[in-house]
Amino acid sequence: MPNFSSRLLNAGCDETWELGRGWSRRKAEARGVTRVYLDFLKQIHRLAKKKGNRMMFWGDIILREPQLIPELPKDLIALAWGYEADHPLNRECRAFARSGLEFYVAPGTSSWNSITGRTTNCLNNLLNAADAGVRNGASGFLITDWGDGGHHQVLPVSYAGFTAGAAYSWCLKSNRDVDPVIAVNRTFFGYPNSGLAELWLDLGRTIDQVPGMAAVNRTMINTWVFDVGRPDAGSVTAAGLRRGLRWLDTLEERMTGCYCHAPDADLVTAELKHAIDMARFGLLRALAARQRTSTASLLEQQCRIIMQHEEIWLQRNRRGGLHESSERLRNAKLA
Repeated sequence: MPNFSSRLLNAGCDETWELGRGWSRRKAEARGVTRVYLDFLKQIHRLAKKKGNRMMFWGDIILREPQLIPELPKDLIALAWGYEADHPLNRECRAFARSGLEFYVAPGTSSWNSITGRTTNCLNNLLNAADAGVRNGASGFLITDWGDGGHHQVLPVSYAGFTAGAAYSWCLKSNRDVDPVIAVNRTFFGYPNSGLAELWLDLGRTIDQVPGMAAVNRTMINTWVFDVGRPDAGSVTAAGLRRGLRWLDTLEERMTGCYCHAPDADLVTAELKHAIDMARFGLLRALAARQRTSTASLLEQQCRIIMQHEEIWLQRNRRGGLHESSERLRNAKLA
């Protein structure tokens, strides 16, 4: 805490799946899992307050038993989060509002575990969150952008979420119908008619082209890149996969007509090509699995993707985490 100037402290405290299953099991059996969670949350709050910080926390666990919300310390800030377009953020925000607790609404960019992004879900999730926040009196709008599983999505996948979320949160009434293509082009690519923003958003619509490619909190493309043998690896037909491949080919062809005035123009172009290559690799792996044919011919493509991933990673990020991220790509078995 001494390393940060902000007095707001996000203590996390979300997704405590193990609570009540280990050493806390007896306490949980006697008092209830959420009650044990609440007691510990209060301990963290006391420590944060002692250090002069105002504590924020993710609200998913306490919402399991919303009748306990009034027992939370009144200076906490709850973060009502949810990343699917139909997540019940309005109901969750209302639960915090009724208790008088200050809260933010926290949607996401839908970039993680996707490779391509999930444009339709992203925009609808952000809009749903803004609606819920305005309706229930949220004091903040936190756009989340995660890197689950090794952060294999490149940064521009998140640009539509950043710009649309900023517009919705600034003034929902004025910006409800904002054009994310124009917003991304102006904000990141230096020209309103760049063509690049439309390509990035259409990349995130790859999953809309073929029924069965969308999934909760991820895309099946991401699953296919790493493990086509999973039981939940989808039921997309070979014809559907070929349709997806044609869509990616069209996106790549459209790249020649784009231009970018941003300082990182060459990098953005390389990132787009890399994202298309990764998505194509996933679809080809899935197609081989459907047709029960060998994927050994994809070895060269896999090696190229790994090299691209490592080069691009170091253009924007520190080295930390790169080895683990690349290792997941190397462990995608070809047979």
